[in-house]
Amino acid sequence: MSQNTLLQYYKGVKDSASYLRMAIPFYNNYFMSVSVDSIARQDSLQRTKLSGGLPPNFKNEELERLLKEAKQNGKATTTVSKQLVTNAANISPLATYYGNNLNEGAWTIYTFTKDITLLNKALLFSKKSNEFFVNPEAMDTYARLLYVTGNKSEAINWETKAISAAKARGTSINNEFAKVLAKMQAGENKIDAY
Repeated sequence: MSQNTLLQYYKGVKDSASYLRMAIPFYNNYFMSVSVDSIARQDSLQRTKLSGGLPPNFKNEELERLLKEAKQNGKATTTVSKQLVTNAANISPLATYYGNNLNEGAWTIYTFTKDITLLNKALLFSKKSNEFFVNPEAMDTYARLLYVTGNKSEAINWETKAISAAKARGTSINNEFAKVLAKMQAGENKIDAY
């Protein structure tokens, strides 16, 4: 049984002691030791390969222009479109993988313990998660960990960013984030149910 599977099992059965004992070395060994720049380079190469050699900064306007030209020239735009959609669907950036895994680990530690030493470790995981891949959930995790480890002003800043990012993405999770932000701004000790 892999360590990740075992961690998921401990998390599922809410065996916090076993999870916490295993999580810190697991995330340190498999995620914290990986260079963000190295993963970004690998993702860039993968995008270039999947786009048929198109540069990573290829714009939608350029795609529309190419499709229009293909249509005018009588080329099979359906085939071109299907190929581009297939390529886009196959892109699963490593940065997203690393960021989401670190965020999940940080969040689980946050919900499983009040031990300041473990929460400081989770804070490091969460910070690196945002270096790999920024999303509202990762920002929220980082904000909450900042708050419970004593950096309240920075926590408010990150929770505000999480709300803005959630609004921009069009998700309703920003309501929960707004409640947490209000509690942070009020200086409450308990900002959520964990």
